[in-house]
Amino acid sequence: MPYDGHDLSREGDNWYHYEQGMRMVDARNWEQADNEFRYYLDHGAMHRRMWGIAYYGFAVMSQKKGETNQALEYYKLAIVEDKHPTVSVADKVYQNLGAIYLKRKEYKSAIENYLKAIGKDPKSGLSHYYLGMAYLKSGDLVNAEKEDLEAKKLGVNFTALAEGISEAKNPSLTKPSDDGEQPAKAKNKKKKATK
Repeated sequence: MPYDGHDLSREGDNWYHYEQGMRMVDARNWEQADNEFRYYLDHGAMHRRMWGIAYYGFAVMSQKKGETNQALEYYKLAIVEDKHPTVSVADKVYQNLGAIYLKRKEYKSAIENYLKAIGKDPKSGLSHYYLGMAYLKSGDLVNAEKEDLEAKKLGVNFTALAEGISEAKNPSLTKPSDDGEQPAKAKNKKKKATK
């Protein structure tokens, strides 16, 4: 199993450079990570079907460096070059694109990409969970709840989505009242933050 947790088949391919590149990304050794991913592009005759995976590695590295525009370009290339016969990175690409758009508060684009991720891997609890977050942020509580339930069915038991839905349905639990008093829940959050 490769380093980043993907269940990627090793049949007939050299995964060493991908795995080493991901280790270098984690170590923030950008130059070495770049060299590892570039290996596949520089040896196209032998590794042409690994290009999508290489671009995925470049994209993850760019995203971790905070270069989201560059990451977006690499993710797009990863989709175009996602031609490995047994290993697809498309679901992870769409999931990461969704994360970028969610962070940018571009909820429509986030939703579109999470839906594509689910189209590639319907059993991805994380994709369902973050799709629910995108729906929540866009104000679509009905679909947010559906995705929260689906994520839980698939083993993702994070609580932030359910809490966000609850707060959106009951805004009086988190907003100050007309007399200036904060509700008990908001007071407790404030106390925790100052400790």
